[in-house]
Amino acid sequence: MPVTASTDAADTAAFAPAAACASIEFAAEVAPRSLLLLASVDAVGGGVVERYWAAVGSPYGKASVMATASSLYVASYNSEWACPSGCGGWWCGFAPEPCIFSEVSVILAFDVDGSSGALALRAKGGVPGYLLSQWAMSEHDGHLRVAYTRSTCGGWWGGGGPCTDNLVDVLRASDLELASEVSRISGLGLGETIYAVRFEGPIGFVVTFRQVDPLFTLDLSDPLAPSVLGELKITGYSDYLHLLDPHTLLGIGREATEDGRVLGVKLALFDVSNMTQPTEVRASGLHTLPAGLAIA
Repeated sequence: MPVTASTDAADTAAFAPAAACASIEFAAEVAPRSLLLLASVDAVGGGVVERYWAAVGSPYGKASVMATASSLYVASYNSEWACPSGCGGWWCGFAPEPCIFSEVSVILAFDVDGSSGALALRAKGGVPGYLLSQWAMSEHDGHLRVAYTRSTCGGWWGGGGPCTDNLVDVLRASDLELASEVSRISGLGLGETIYAVRFEGPIGFVVTFRQVDPLFTLDLSDPLAPSVLGELKITGYSDYLHLLDPHTLLGIGREATEDGRVLGVKLALFDVSNMTQPTEVRASGLHTLPAGLAIA
């Protein structure tokens, strides 16, 4: 267990475990290789109020963390192959007896006590795919909306045809279970990958990309029956979305050619006053900016 050091007025150091063993949550499904420290800090008096460790770091990247005034969510991804006996390694995807590919993003939900800063694990659940970032999660009216990309043909060398699907699940925030059997939107940009997500109350926006950028507008007002309202296909993609007002969406990303070759930085304004027919009203950018550079 990592230790922390603190000093008193006499500059004497005291060392103690960063958290009690009882305050560690282990997400075995992601084969964790690192620890994530969740700490409550007293913004008035200073100092750490409470520490909670989550063993969620997988070999596929860092965990995504999203917080509200009363909840904190941690999502971490892992994938694996279940292969025939005697087959081990990446080449198992070509074995005569097919291997079975599975993936999951485990989500831990914590209650946050606004007065004491205490953290308490409320539920553990997950979705069968990969979350882009913390923006892929949003809590609203007792439900957690999660956008993710899922492999549909097993790993990067899967069979022909579109090998990815993009989905939005609406989970009950209390137990992280699907709100209903139809609380899932699927088929968002088959064969593409999620590049940006923005949830705003009862609506949502998802950008996927491979060659062109479909912007999907979502109706999430009924958690038992979420739906796609509209779709706009343009060149390039947005990897950050921000709702400027109820009718205007800002997208920041990259321009691209019609065959998907990525160019420079692109800023776009979308009119979403009619969610069934979103339109791009203005776009500008530095289309010749080298791929390794960005505007700060």
